[in-house]
Amino acid sequence: MDNRHPLPNHYNEMTLFLLISLILVAAPAGGMVNGSYSDAAVQPSLDGLEREVGDSETAPNGQDPTQEPKADPDGEPVVVSSDPEEVGEAGGGDSRGQHCYGECRTLFFLWQAIGGQINPLGLEHQLNLGVCIPFIRRPGVLFDYTNLEVGLSSYLSPVYVRQGAYVSWTPLSFVRIRAEAAGAYLWPFEGLASGYTEMRGYDAEFTDTALESAPTRSVWGFTANVGAALKGQLPLTARVALLLFESADLLYWDVGEAPYWYSTTYDLILAAEDYLLKNLGGVLIEVATGRSTVVRIGLVDELFHVPESGYLANTVGLFTQVRLSQVSEGIDLAPQVQVRLHTHHAFRTGLYLFAGLEVFYRL
Repeated sequence: MDNRHPLPNHYNEMTLFLLISLILVAAPAGGMVNGSYSDAAVQPSLDGLEREVGDSETAPNGQDPTQEPKADPDGEPVVVSSDPEEVGEAGGGDSRGQHCYGECRTLFFLWQAIGGQINPLGLEHQLNLGVCIPFIRRPGVLFDYTNLEVGLSSYLSPVYVRQGAYVSWTPLSFVRIRAEAAGAYLWPFEGLASGYTEMRGYDAEFTDTALESAPTRSVWGFTANVGAALKGQLPLTARVALLLFESADLLYWDVGEAPYWYSTTYDLILAAEDYLLKNLGGVLIEVATGRSTVVRIGLVDELFHVPESGYLANTVGLFTQVRLSQVSEGIDLAPQVQVRLHTHHAFRTGLYLFAGLEVFYRL
């Protein structure tokens, strides 16, 4: 919602919101627990990082590291190759792809995430309800993750809600194109710089102190974005792989009638009708520690840029995630922690901290 640190007398309200959000996350799982009350957006789980770099419940080379190689009817071991040419020729007309979250079939799903951050302070719950359809079933690493996905999206924080729809297309395994549109409603929250805060210009001060005394009110708005992502996975050993990803998004916002306003979602100033560029990239090491457990650790860099004003904000640092597949029938969990450093910002310095939990349900 805004970039403000919590006040002691609002501890109960924040605790209540967190408990409600956890209940929302747990409900579809039958009691099991997939940015931004932001004080800048809770960059929730990197928008589903597992979808940026591919889903796999096995080792990087496609085999389960906890099992011995399978044998063919003649007793010879069957070796699953990661070589593109060998994979493309194997299997005849049946794809070995994991087009839709590890499965080669049309899949209805529910994805939820809750995350909190510090510097700026933020809390957000996200939900996607959608269907994933395999796109190109031809075998080969270029097509193993191709799909078309459509669904409804929701973003909820203590100070705003955004609800809309999205479409995502992966024409090749390493390319994803996504578009989304949503209506938004912002409202004030007592004791915090939240809601719709008018600013005198792009160069206005938006520190915590300045926002505390600024008048605020509720407002409706509209937002849309379109973006593309490149991702890749390079097997290093039977259990270890190198993950690379890079994404760029163009975001559009139309909020209120004032010339300028403070966005609590991104912790920056926008015009009433404005565009924002977002870039996210990283290099991770993925280690398959078991049949259904994968650990990811590496470096990520996130940048926001307002073309009209020239403003730029950037953080870079450590990303860690543990992916737990099939913790219950059809349910995956993915807790994560990020520790990043503010390298560019109007006034913020030091560490940016984020912790979140994702839950994925196969319906």
